[in-house]
Amino acid sequence: MEICSGILHCAHEFQTLISGVLAILAALGTSFMIWKSAFLPIQHQKEHDLQQRRRKQHYVALVLSRNFRLLATRAKGVQGTVVTYKAANKSITDKTRERSKLIFDPIIDDWELMSLFPMDLLTDIVDLRKYIADHNFDMDRAGGAFGDDNFGEQIKRRMDSVQSQCNTLSNKL
Repeated sequence: MEICSGILHCAHEFQTLISGVLAILAALGTSFMIWKSAFLPIQHQKEHDLQQRRRKQHYVALVLSRNFRLLATRAKGVQGTVVTYKAANKSITDKTRERSKLIFDPIIDDWELMSLFPMDLLTDIVDLRKYIADHNFDMDRAGGAFGDDNFGEQIKRRMDSVQSQCNTLSNKL
């Protein structure tokens, strides 16, 4: 069997060989482009979801940070109310009880938004919520001029702790 019998025959065989190789390369390139373009919408959606998550997290952090600063200020006010009422031996009214309660922004109850934060930060926020829930419970049952001295001191110490925790969480956010 002859490999190349003439120059024209060799050129034709070489051209056929090169055409086949180039066709295979073109098919592989086309396959790669189709595969790559199939993942573009998925990649774009992932990027969009990540940006959306970051915007939500930033918004919730901003709202909570301001709420924690407000709670710290209100906790200082509660301390003043306790001292004033105890010094004046004034009886506590329902209006005083309501003013002495600390209220979180409703966004804190949205578990989907809160789940955007790291677990250690969530743990600190949940601990603060429990601490404030205890305080609000005590405010509901407060009587007289904030009861005995121990009760008044307990509230003042708790408010010191709330201020500290709120300021720390506000700075973390």
